[in-house]
Amino acid sequence: MDLKLTPEGQPVWLEVNPQGQFLFLEPLTGMPLTEHFADFLLAAADGPQGTEN
Repeated sequence: MDLKLTPEGQPVWLEVNPQGQFLFLEPLTGMPLTEHFADFLLAAADGPQGTEN
């Protein structure tokens, strides 16, 4: 998923990549990168940049 913030701090959706460039690393490293990325997005949504619908 590609997002960009406007100068006002609003996120703008650009596109969704079905398989990001990092997913091949999960089986190679054994690290749950998708889980970490999802946690980051959820934390960011709750933080000062998050918006409610």
